[in-house]
Amino acid sequence: MKKARYILAFAGFVAASWVSVAIAEESSMLSGFYGQIGVGMSSATPSFNNDNTQAAGTRYAYTPGNINTANSFTGTATAGYNHLIRDGFILGGGIEYSPIAGNSTNYTLLSPSLGSAYTRSGTVKLQNNYNIFISPSVSVGEDSWLYTKLGFTGAQVQLDGATKNMTGYSLGLGYRQFIDDGWYGFGEANYFNYGSQSFTSSGVSGATPYTFSGNNALSSYNLLVGVGYQFGGKSPSGKSWSTPVYGEDGGGLETKTGNQFGVTVSTYKYSEQSLGVNVQSTPIGADYTGTYVINPEVFARFDARYANATSNYSGSGTMSGQPNWYYDIRGLAGTDFKVSNYVISPYSGLGYRYLLNNTSGSSSSTGAIAYQRTQSYLYIPIGATHKFAIDTKSKLETTAEFDYLIVGQNHSNVSAINGYTGYSGVPNVSLSQNTGFGLRLSSMYQQGNWSVGPYITYWNIAQSGTAKTYPTTYAGRSNVSVTWQEPQNITTEIGLKVAINF
Repeated sequence: MKKARYILAFAGFVAASWVSVAIAEESSMLSGFYGQIGVGMSSATPSFNNDNTQAAGTRYAYTPGNINTANSFTGTATAGYNHLIRDGFILGGGIEYSPIAGNSTNYTLLSPSLGSAYTRSGTVKLQNNYNIFISPSVSVGEDSWLYTKLGFTGAQVQLDGATKNMTGYSLGLGYRQFIDDGWYGFGEANYFNYGSQSFTSSGVSGATPYTFSGNNALSSYNLLVGVGYQFGGKSPSGKSWSTPVYGEDGGGLETKTGNQFGVTVSTYKYSEQSLGVNVQSTPIGADYTGTYVINPEVFARFDARYANATSNYSGSGTMSGQPNWYYDIRGLAGTDFKVSNYVISPYSGLGYRYLLNNTSGSSSSTGAIAYQRTQSYLYIPIGATHKFAIDTKSKLETTAEFDYLIVGQNHSNVSAINGYTGYSGVPNVSLSQNTGFGLRLSSMYQQGNWSVGPYITYWNIAQSGTAKTYPTTYAGRSNVSVTWQEPQNITTEIGLKVAINF
């Protein structure tokens, strides 16, 4: 009997050891270092703002003339590490470098006040760009993965022969297909925003010394295909972790603890109809949602969103390539109601939206001087999400929301026009816009752990009160008071979102 017990114990030990080794081997297939190379095309576009010339004690504004986009062949080399969080979900990170310099692009800046003698022309070139990123991946099939990237990026930018380092952020979306023994192919699209840098130059025109200054911003994107190798020696199996299963009665649709990371592309329009002013752009954005189920009756949620673009202005003339970005953060709480075979989840909370439109110091095509403006909204979101199962593995989530504006503040950095012809002693202006509302509508199709769908965001903000300032000189008139007022404005953003749920 003892011998039999020893044999059984030894067999149990061997079996347990084998299972442990098998689990370790499986994890090693999904976790470890990787390397990859990619080739494709890139496109870089510069923009300019706050451009002016100081001559004979007076500042003169510039407006962008011809600004071209540089299209180039590109290649990247990447090294990184992936870590298996659970079946079907990997959290990775890496660093990539592009040794191939981009082509130069030309630009021309015009001064409506000074004429062709002070026109500025030059070139911009992007080179030695790198990207340090994190990358969550989810399985979307046998040995196939969908992933996003969020990173810190930098590059050397040559502006008229002078080289400066610029840094910013990056967003990416890609697909990876494992082939055999750790080898895989991939395709991805990346967006890079390198921020802005200041530049100055001096010269003499017609015996008059002048100093030119301004800010140069740069953004780019690339499309890549390539091959890589995941160290571990085997192709990871495309398991789908915690794949939702929905019943015909609506089972499985209740809110769950988890996270969502998404990337967006949209069309954006801000308008002041009474003045004929329009600001239009195509923002690239990223957002995060974290949900925690407190108990079966209540859930808490945190939302954060950031979007950035260069915008085109029309109104008092036209301007292009102006930086325009916003962020939106919200804390929410809600509950679930099961009705027949669907679930409705009402919620409410508190939100804060901040927007910056940085046209400071630039001039329009008619010579009008622009200035930086910021808008901040504190609001109460009131909404509900309708969740309906399409089949056992997919669902449709439609959300409708009303946003009640509590406090709105508009700050205009009007002092930026001081020093230009006809302006001095002009102070900055802050105005309250406390009446208004927002609307949001989205519909997201979720298959497994990824989702995709359109969304609409709308803001309607009423006209502000008035503020009076007493500049020394305004528009050539001395010792006059100026009354400021923000007109009613409408903002509409329509976009598409792709998200990973984990």
